[in-house]
Amino acid sequence: MNFQPLPWQVEWLSHARNMASSHHHAWLIVGRTGDGVGQAAAALAASLLCLQPRHSVACGECPSCRWLAGDVHPDFRSLLPDLGDGETVKLPTIKIDAVREALEFMQLSAAAERGRVLLVDPATALARESANALLKALEEPPPNTRWLLVAAQPERLLPTIRSRALKIAVPRPSLAAAKSWLHEQGVNPSSMDSLLQQTRGEPLTALAA
Repeated sequence: MNFQPLPWQVEWLSHARNMASSHHHAWLIVGRTGDGVGQAAAALAASLLCLQPRHSVACGECPSCRWLAGDVHPDFRSLLPDLGDGETVKLPTIKIDAVREALEFMQLSAAAERGRVLLVDPATALARESANALLKALEEPPPNTRWLLVAAQPERLLPTIRSRALKIAVPRPSLAAAKSWLHEQGVNPSSMDSLLQQTRGEPLTALAA
């Protein structure tokens, strides 16, 4: 998991961190998958946990950042879809057992004063039973916790979950920002316009193509 923001997300991250730090416990991070909404949410999680963020971007050097990089952070959990064996699962879901384990984790006292963070990416992959279990926790959250729910299609979430989380939209990159980033990834400049046109301006989708 990449915890650094994409270039067009840096300014957004400062605003999002300030909001998530002080205003509410649950946040619905909304944006297009091909613009990097999942990476923006991961960057926000890292920023909330970082001990010495630089302009709201996780420093990458403190103990918290090193724990995240090593996937051993004592105050962070991510809920991701179960991909199965890659052949039989057509619609990957986040299953109830994984949700229950994450909810038990969030009930524990945080190891550091920054609190605990749960990232659900994408929240639309929650099976109905899983979504209902998460909803109960969102209604009565443990203290000092942050819940980040990623959704490219928030309308697919249970209305009750949407009502418990405050929405914050991740910006789309400008054409110039998308081209600059694709150039850094080694994409041939002569093909950028065509790729971005075909992918509705989504740089991550263009890179994959």
